Amino acid sequence: MVLLLALEPLLTCLISKEKIE
Repeated sequence: MVLLLALEPLLTCLISKEKIE
């Protein structure tokens, strides 16, 4: 789905931020 492809980078960004913090 297009939505999944659009949300995937956003989720990755959020996970990265959480790991950095």
